[in-house]
Amino acid sequence: MPTDENAEKELKNIIFLIEKENPVDENIYDEYMFIDGAFEKIGALGTGNLDDYVTKSTFDTKVGEFQNQLNEISREVGTFSTQLTEF
Repeated sequence: MPTDENAEKELKNIIFLIEKENPVDENIYDEYMFIDGAFEKIGALGTGNLDDYVTKSTFDTKVGEFQNQLNEISREVGTFSTQLTEF
């Protein structure tokens, strides 16, 4: 526990992760912050199951596909606009 004012200022805005000795679920860390001169537990953190989350490469691929579709639509709109002008 910090005993001087500077140490308390340095601990402000830091989340400390303490590994649980016997985790019951995927939450393998307890989260603590130094608040009003004492450490307070603010939650728990774990590895979690990330199977349903998109990966960066999949995201980049989908964004590229979407951009290609937008470019195609833009070309089609441009062609249609030119045809209307010529009509």
